[in-house]
Amino acid sequence: MARMQFLNKKKVKEIFSILDNQWDLKKGFEKKLDFVFLLNSKNKIYVINNEIVNVDFDALRIDSMGMYFGELKEGDTKSKEPKSRGAKNKEIRLSIEGSQILGEFARKNVIEISDGLMKLWIRGYDVEVKTKNSSGEKETKDESSLSAYVIVKNNNDFFGCGRLKEGNILNHIPKSRRVRSVD
Repeated sequence: MARMQFLNKKKVKEIFSILDNQWDLKKGFEKKLDFVFLLNSKNKIYVINNEIVNVDFDALRIDSMGMYFGELKEGDTKSKEPKSRGAKNKEIRLSIEGSQILGEFARKNVIEISDGLMKLWIRGYDVEVKTKNSSGEKETKDESSLSAYVIVKNNNDFFGCGRLKEGNILNHIPKSRRVRSVD
């Protein structure tokens, strides 16, 4: 079992800084993330209700706890995005649930895909997207070569997080969570 550690306020603020840097989050996202944060030895972030502080862990044998929120990763050194001082070139790859919690607050790195692409996405396929720059024009090859984690959205639903690289979103949905049925 991977040993989990409870994160102090300083570490939680660092995670908030990384999240805000990646997705330019709207004000108020901190209230939505009113959880206790845990980090395991594989840099996986879990969140759990604040009432966990009332539990006596000495009497329990626990293998895991909380909801998987995402994974803390060293940032892409090729990225053209400026990094904030506290983020130290780190990124967070959100889980499906993490993207659903943060998706409504994200103002950048959110890519909306069509219903057809969404069906491919939930089956585990990488999807090709045509991104637009801030002026609404299609990006050139140089602009779309930016490598960043993006939240995948279809209508009002969020379907996880993937790495945008060279016009493709690389799928990170675990095999056990993929849809296997045929339409």
